[in-house]
Amino acid sequence: MGQAVPLVRAIAMMPTLSWLARQGYSVEQLLKRHQLTSVLYCSPLRPVPLTRVANFLKETAEAEGPDLPFRVVTEADPLELAQIGRVALGARTPHEAITRIANGLPYYCSHELLTLETVGRETIVRHAYGVRFDPVAGHLMLQYAVAVLERLCGMATATRPRLRQLEVLAHPEFGVEHLLPWLGESIITSTNKQAITVWIPSEVANRKFGKRTRDRSGDPLFAHLKPLRGDGRFTSSVHVLVAAMLEDGVPTVMDIAQAAGMSSRTMQRRLQEEGQSFKQVLDAVRQEQAELELKSSGAPMSQVAASLGYRRQASLTRSMRRWTGVSPIAYRNQSD
Repeated sequence: MGQAVPLVRAIAMMPTLSWLARQGYSVEQLLKRHQLTSVLYCSPLRPVPLTRVANFLKETAEAEGPDLPFRVVTEADPLELAQIGRVALGARTPHEAITRIANGLPYYCSHELLTLETVGRETIVRHAYGVRFDPVAGHLMLQYAVAVLERLCGMATATRPRLRQLEVLAHPEFGVEHLLPWLGESIITSTNKQAITVWIPSEVANRKFGKRTRDRSGDPLFAHLKPLRGDGRFTSSVHVLVAAMLEDGVPTVMDIAQAAGMSSRTMQRRLQEEGQSFKQVLDAVRQEQAELELKSSGAPMSQVAASLGYRRQASLTRSMRRWTGVSPIAYRNQSD
């Protein structure tokens, strides 16, 4: 799972951003420091670099404390919680909700793994990321997942503890003591692995929610989504990242490399190993988006050209002739 660029959809940040805004933070300034400002203005389903999101969470936790993910998840409106609000709340029980989240994760995050199995009278949930974070960021990212699981179980029962046992990566400075107030009693085992294992009693995992909301898993907002890893190749994930960043201007090799957490030389070498170059990927993204926009909108040609990062409409015309053999106007007319 290490070849593709780690990506997550911007919607995953929304609960944290809402919480920080309620505390009086200048969210835009925080995002700017991590080159994530566009999250405020883009579609919630736009892919953003997972490592930048992890570093953003790490910085905010330095100011707010090591239990920040629990505070965010506990206070969030259910519809703010990405997969919970849009997928899991149509379920009848925590077990069914977690299963839905596991099935939906490939569409929301390229490097997140979630599995569950029933063993005897327990449901065992395992969660990890296919990318290594530094120990602080790793603890916080995994803690967020624990908080979501605990919140789901809390929707079915108010009795604590809701989890029988938790094994989680310890915070390098604070260990796991800061999690005890949120989980009811000392049920936590620390580990050096960047993963969590959660044991949920069957009477909790299979208890019906007191209130079941509308099933949102089939909403049009999600119908067109494709797995963020694409076909698993490095080129495919770079294609996804270039397409997302093109909305803010034409990204450079350095822009994409920084977002991918590697040097420009390493990124170019990996593309070359798959017979591609950054220029070819950018060209392919432009062609894909140009054809889509010309087919689906009546926007002026100058606007289409600008959306693809062309300074002049003539550049779009030359590219369309190279890609399709016809002008943009002729291509749009053929699509009518």
